[in-house]
Amino acid sequence: MRLALVGLATTIALALGVGTAASDPTAAAPRLFLSARAAPPDADVTVRVGRVPASARGAIRLYLVEATHVASVRSRLDPRLAFLGTIRAASGAKVTVRVPPVDPGRYALAHWCAGCLPKGVRIHALRTPRLDVFRPVGDGCPVTRLSTSGLPGVSNAWAIRGNGWLWALAGPAGITTNPLGGAKLPWIARPGLDGRLEVRYRRLDEAGGERVATTVSGRLAGYLGPSWASRMSFEPGCWRIAGRVRDVSTSFVVRVERGPR
Repeated sequence: MRLALVGLATTIALALGVGTAASDPTAAAPRLFLSARAAPPDADVTVRVGRVPASARGAIRLYLVEATHVASVRSRLDPRLAFLGTIRAASGAKVTVRVPPVDPGRYALAHWCAGCLPKGVRIHALRTPRLDVFRPVGDGCPVTRLSTSGLPGVSNAWAIRGNGWLWALAGPAGITTNPLGGAKLPWIARPGLDGRLEVRYRRLDEAGGERVATTVSGRLAGYLGPSWASRMSFEPGCWRIAGRVRDVSTSFVVRVERGPR
């Protein structure tokens, strides 16, 4: 009798397992892990691949998305996704990424790669792991640190902020505007990342809405990749600036000072 009950329980468990896998089309999607459960913006965290389907091709593209938006995100082009970088689609692969200056809150890790997801699924946000992004206490304006790697063809006089795919070029201490508060920033992307640049910016030390910059395509002398310029209007203070080309985004925090009259 006991053996019969055990067999019945096993049969039920197997049936539930098969039902769960069948009802979840992303059950065989890549499994990813984070080295931290909480981190401030600008901190380095490591992403590790635990499992990939045999059909995966190329690299896995990584994003953060607020946990409250997970159910409504349907595409990697959704502007609510913050691009982190890419990682090899291989079990055990690791990459260190920088936490972008997103608003404090709980975030999920989302990903996309060719052959990783079923047909019709254009983005996959994981239920776990989750990353709690917090703002350090007492940090009045958490200015984003500069990118450590130089760019071929770009003068070292520029202060470069970016994530290996998309960069903005500004002054080392931040942005100095013209007497009327206007400023223009050059942006560059790695070769092959073509498209329209969208730039939005918002003041962090005072209440206010988001602003949209005017962007124009250009050509930075000596650089082989695509480049743009964004025209913006600032008041002195602490600002977050975010640029996006297709699914690739980069954002940073700087102090803005008014230039001499």
